[in-house]
Amino acid sequence: MRQRSMTRLTVTDSLCLPGDPARPNEDRVGHTGTCAFVIDGATGLGGSVAGSAEGTDAAWLAAFAAAHLKAGLAADPDADIGALVARTNAAARAHLTDRTDLGALERWAWPVAGFLLARMEGPSLAAHGLGDCVLFLAGADGPARRHCPLGDNHAREAEDARAAIARRGGLRGGHAAEGDAIEQQRQRALRARYNTPGGPLYTLGLVPEAGAHVVRAAWPVAAPARGIVCTDGFAALVDRYRRYTPGSLIDAASDVGLAALGKELRAIERVEDPEGHIYPRMKVSDDAGAVLFTLT
Repeated sequence: MRQRSMTRLTVTDSLCLPGDPARPNEDRVGHTGTCAFVIDGATGLGGSVAGSAEGTDAAWLAAFAAAHLKAGLAADPDADIGALVARTNAAARAHLTDRTDLGALERWAWPVAGFLLARMEGPSLAAHGLGDCVLFLAGADGPARRHCPLGDNHAREAEDARAAIARRGGLRGGHAAEGDAIEQQRQRALRARYNTPGGPLYTLGLVPEAGAHVVRAAWPVAAPARGIVCTDGFAALVDRYRRYTPGSLIDAASDVGLAALGKELRAIERVEDPEGHIYPRMKVSDDAGAVLFTLT
């Protein structure tokens, strides 16, 4: 009897580039023998809950979640991702409950993070995620595709950033909400509704119920194929700056490597448009995490 062939996911390159070398990197990348993932910690809006050596609550949560996801998938490569997220969030909540009174904190101060995880499930590549991380996938069976659990909210983000930049006169080397009370208030009000019924989104963080809201999408894959899972800071090369299409980004990553694309990304942000007038955004440079993989 002929043995059924299986498609294998192999990581060939990775990048985790801080947006500002003077600040903690709030992204994380990881992989096991069967999957690749990225985590994007959301920069805090004031104060600190975790008080960890990672430097910020977002960096702490990204590192904490990365360790739990990797351990869970190493133990069971076929683990249910929603259940794994629920356990990860429950562990994060228990960790912080031992150190602070969460009930006394505003909800906008709770640490949150998005993620995207790709793995082979039978004949299909499946993407599981929460938030605005992105998968780019190019196979032998058609045009390259883009997938994001949150869809495409770039027009709204650009509109909010443009208004904040206009009030401040530019990004001024930092974040659009810094020194702008209107933008800070808007972001706090929005984040306070995260992980609540009827809210804008669920995330990695302190709410186990988020596990039930993990978005899954899957596509039959004709190998050989290549893909990138990345945080929105890296996906900006396609989504915001329009320097690449999903397919040409994968080609470039395969040809010159993710580090070279990271340099190109930073040149756009720090040389071409440091104040955000050409490409309205919330930061001069966002953290950028990416994992390049092949399916064979």
